[in-house]
Amino acid sequence: MNAGECPYNTETFFLERFLQDALRALWNAAFPEEKLHGLISDQWKEMGWQGKDPSTDFRGGGFISLENFLFFSRNFPELKRSRN
Repeated sequence: MNAGECPYNTETFFLERFLQDALRALWNAAFPEEKLHGLISDQWKEMGWQGKDPSTDFRGGGFISLENFLFFSRNFPELKRSRN
């Protein structure tokens, strides 16, 4: 199974930890100065997600969409929007 075929699904035991780590890394790349209080938190809305659980926004795009966000946030930090 490649990354494009792998759904974002925290119920899949062997991927759960990897997905959680990727979400934490995404937060840290976007807001390195601010501690993430939880993987389900209103803080995610500050980043632009629809709700407090970003996994609901990744369901359609699969894990590869999360990898893409992480790649861009790490490699092109100047592209992130100002929170003000």
